[in-house]
Amino acid sequence: MRVLWGLTGVLVLAPLAGQFSPGIALLQMMLCPVTFAALIGSVVIGVQPGQRRALVALPFIVLGWLLSAHLTLGVPFYVRRDAQVIIDAAEAWRAAHGEYPAALDVAKLDPNCFSYRASEGGFHLTCRGVFFTKCSYDHPAKAWYGWD
Repeated sequence: MRVLWGLTGVLVLAPLAGQFSPGIALLQMMLCPVTFAALIGSVVIGVQPGQRRALVALPFIVLGWLLSAHLTLGVPFYVRRDAQVIIDAAEAWRAAHGEYPAALDVAKLDPNCFSYRASEGGFHLTCRGVFFTKCSYDHPAKAWYGWD
């Protein structure tokens, strides 16, 4: 029972911590099969006489899945934080030159993650992050969106 509760705690905390670190986000994605095993284990143990308290873990396991889905399909905090430097640099260039730069050197941050592309009236910033964490910033709309 302690193993189930410890595992459930990890399944909830990993996606929360993954919002701040790409390494933990990668770990969280590798835990997805374990999440399914924890769900099955909780139900199997919980249906046995005298073991109903194992079913209490179910809402936490489902919460872990929802947080994982948000991390995978949404825009993690660490991407927004790191991208803000690029967004600020593009805005500073526009303030000084009257238009957005045709290109920005984003390699200083993370060349494997960010790519910058100028567009009419603004720019698009894309991050190809951990596995399925792919997101873009659309400057004209001033909005982030996830995609895959």
